[in-house]
Amino acid sequence: MVIAGIAAALIPALMLAVAVGAPLGGALGRQLFRELGLPTPGAAFGVACGVALVLALVLLAGGALGLALARLWESYRNSR
Repeated sequence: MVIAGIAAALIPALMLAVAVGAPLGGALGRQLFRELGLPTPGAAFGVACGVALVLALVLLAGGALGLALARLWESYRNSR
């Protein structure tokens, strides 16, 4: 059931990662590299980190939801 939750969350996770993670990560990367005084812009690094973080969080939430549904289903089946 956990795999089903992750699979169901995969497409929304990809969309959210690109739509939310990329802009937030890009801005954070630019600011971080500027504060550290590095000569290169950190937008590419920030975009990659933002996309990876949002993708991981949404997939983790999908897996947790799948696990919760599996436990609920098992408790319902055992109570009958």
